[in-house]
Amino acid sequence: QGTLRMSGAFAQKATRNAADLAKSVRIYTMFPQMPSPMPAPTATPEVLREEMDTRAERMRQSGRDPHVDQHGRIYTHISTPNVSNTIHGVYLTLDATGLLDDIPPALDLFGTKEVERE
Repeated sequence: QGTLRMSGAFAQKATRNAADLAKSVRIYTMFPQMPSPMPAPTATPEVLREEMDTRAERMRQSGRDPHVDQHGRIYTHISTPNVSNTIHGVYLTLDATGLLDDIPPALDLFGTKEVERE
C-alpha cells in the first residue's frame, strides 16, 4: 500500500462533486502465488520452509506458470505457504483544500498529541 501511495498513482486533483469523487476511486488487488497443493494446517515450520524452497522447481516440473494462474490472474507476489488472503485496496482521492478555516494542528507520529510546528 505504501508503494502505491508514494508512487503518484493518486496525484490527481479531486473534487467535492460526489459523482467525480466516485469516478476517482481506484481499486487495486494483490493476488498471491499460492502453493498447490496447500500444505496441511498441521504442517511443521520445516515442512513450510521446504515448500517455499522447492516451489519454483516443482512449478517448473509440473508446467505450472509461475506468473499467472489458470484463470489468467497475474500474481503480484509469492505467498508464504500458510493460509493467505487476496488483498484489496480501495483508494479515494480526496482534496481537503479550503475545508478548514484554520491551519490544522501538527500532531506527533501517532496522531495522538498536538505538537509545536517547526
